[in-house]
Amino acid sequence: MTMPTFLQPPKPGRPKRNPIDVLRTKVWFYAVKARSGLPSAYAIELAIEPSIVKHKEAGVVRPRKWDGYQTGLRVPQRMVGKPYSVDIADQNYPGTASYFDSPIWAVLRGDQLNQRWIDDQLKALAPAITDLLMVSAPPMLQAIPQPDRFQKFDEKTAYRLAEIGTFEALVALILLVKKSELISSQELRELALNAYHHCQSWVKVLPEIAPIALDLFHEIDLKCKHWIYPSPEWRMEVVIFSREINR
Repeated sequence: MTMPTFLQPPKPGRPKRNPIDVLRTKVWFYAVKARSGLPSAYAIELAIEPSIVKHKEAGVVRPRKWDGYQTGLRVPQRMVGKPYSVDIADQNYPGTASYFDSPIWAVLRGDQLNQRWIDDQLKALAPAITDLLMVSAPPMLQAIPQPDRFQKFDEKTAYRLAEIGTFEALVALILLVKKSELISSQELRELALNAYHHCQSWVKVLPEIAPIALDLFHEIDLKCKHWIYPSPEWRMEVVIFSREINR
């Protein structure tokens, strides 16, 4: 007689980390490191969260929280009643939270997004970017509230956006790639993707991006596919890796 087999339920444990959350944590960590000028995760931990570092006779005892952020093995979580590392870092080094909270991560995670959300994120970017993307009111009408309108995104605008060479300019281009998907615009997609490839030579040397540039571009390439039309009714989505283009 065959004895029944009882399946054991999986043991509880930590939920698996999303690779995009790992990447966003690394980008944010290196932004904090660059903004602070501090040489290591330990130095950052000691500077902005000294209470978690204990000095004992046997030596220094610390949770190595910031080491975990550097490797992506630990992702900041907002919990009621507990200090939130992203906020603590931003209080000491203003602007660093924008790397962790950037809308680029929602696009790369594949979140369900709509055009209004994309447009709102684009409008919230730095003036150097919105001045390129938005229609400016004539001087005589600037005191009167005007509806927000996007300019036509053409090759010249795409080139100028790529030439800004900041992480936020990269974010704008990836938002535009996503927008092209939502409005089914091959023209917008190709302009934004070509500008994305063009801006990489500047973005990859930014202190907050350089250590993980290849990983970041790899994830963008996987998510932001090129469209090829073998026939008017048939669209193929093709991954073109940046490392092949930039050889």
